[in-house]
Amino acid sequence: MFATHPPVENYPFLAEFRLPQQSDEREQHIAALQQQLTQAQSQLPENSGLALEYLTAREQSFMEVVSGYFSEIHQQLIMENLESNNAFRVLARNTHLLDAILLVTAGYVLEDLPAIKEILVEELERECGYKLRVLPEKEEKRGILRKEVAKYANPESTDEQNLGNYYRRVCDELTQEIQHFQERLEAVQKLLPQARNCTIDLKEVLEHL
Repeated sequence: MFATHPPVENYPFLAEFRLPQQSDEREQHIAALQQQLTQAQSQLPENSGLALEYLTAREQSFMEVVSGYFSEIHQQLIMENLESNNAFRVLARNTHLLDAILLVTAGYVLEDLPAIKEILVEELERECGYKLRVLPEKEEKRGILRKEVAKYANPESTDEQNLGNYYRRVCDELTQEIQHFQERLEAVQKLLPQARNCTIDLKEVLEHL
C-alpha cells in the first residue's frame, strides 16, 4: 500500500514555501504585459487583407515585448536571489512570472484565431484552384501516354519492347499521381465550406485547452 502524507497545513513552517494558486504578483505581470502589448499593437500597420503578413508582424512584436519584459524582471529576480536567504520565495516569484507569460501568450493566440482561419481558407482555395487547373492537364497527358503504350502493345524488337515498358511505367506512375490528386481534391472541396462557415467561439476553445 502507498503511504499517505499528512496535509501541508499540519506543518506551518512549510507555509512560506507553498505556491499560492492566486497571486497578485502574477496578475500585475499580466496587466503590465497586456499594456505593453497593446501599445506595441497600436504601432503595427492595420490588417489590410494580408493575413499572413499581419500575423507575422504581430508575432514579431509579441516576441520583442515578452522577451524584453522577461529579461528585465528575470534579472531583477537574479539580483534579489543573491541578497535573499529564501531561495524558494524567489523561485515562486519566477514561477508567477512564467505563468503570467503563458497566460498572456494563450490570450494573444486566441485573438489571432480569426486571421488564422482566414489563412486556412485562402490556402484551401488556392490548393483547390490549382488541382482543378492541373488535373485535366495530367489526364490529357495520360491519354497521350496510353496511346504510346498501345502503339507498342505488340513489339517487334527489343527497342520497341523497352519503349513500351517505359511508357507503361510512366503511365502507371501518372495514374497513381492523378488518383492522389483526385482524393486530395475531394477532401479539400469537402473541407472548404466547413472552413468558410466555421465560427470561432473563444469560450469553447478555452474549454478544450
